[in-house]
Amino acid sequence: MGDAFKELSDFYTLDPSELKNKELYIKSKANLARSSKIQLCSTEIEKIRRENSAAHKAKDKVNRLRETLIKSEQKYADQTISEIELIFHIYSGRLIQNYQRGLGLFIESKEGKQLRFLTAEKSDHDAVMSMSTGQISALGLAFFLSLNKVYANVPLILIDDPSQSLDEVNIASLTDLLRCELNHCQLIVSSHEEDISAYMRYRFSRAGLSTSSLNMQRLAQQGLNHGS
Repeated sequence: MGDAFKELSDFYTLDPSELKNKELYIKSKANLARSSKIQLCSTEIEKIRRENSAAHKAKDKVNRLRETLIKSEQKYADQTISEIELIFHIYSGRLIQNYQRGLGLFIESKEGKQLRFLTAEKSDHDAVMSMSTGQISALGLAFFLSLNKVYANVPLILIDDPSQSLDEVNIASLTDLLRCELNHCQLIVSSHEEDISAYMRYRFSRAGLSTSSLNMQRLAQQGLNHGS
């Protein structure tokens, strides 16, 4: 302002058009600043829109993939059950002699999300909930041996100390099942009880199958003695 009105007379010589132009200039600069801000906001909004669109597309793909995986899981579970259910029913009946009079269990899949084991009686109650530890171990063995019977490509079965949780009746049933149904496999069984090992080897030899016993503790001790 000091440069514009150095003298008092300068005020009277001011051209109103210049004042109008100055006003227009200020408005133009203000509009330009607002326009730049709007442009910046528009760019940010467009970026957010693109990101949202990409997120929605990714979400749709994930949902489709999830649905495909769920259907595949259900189909796989149903297919697996259909392929092993008869063998499992037989094996469970032979291994769990002291449960439901050896009638065997049935497998049911709840939409591929949960396996339930049912008795021959019409009931929705999962048999596992009323089983003892030994019976559950026998059920696990029946399930494992059923899968092995249907799907295994290598004739090798390893069982770790079945006598730890099975009673004498179930041990006898397991031995008979192994020597009759899986006599084409190489069987390796560990046991902490010599009488159980001797019994199983006797039953196998009676069926004309060769057996051998390895005392791992004695072998380990011999290895230490030779090493020293």
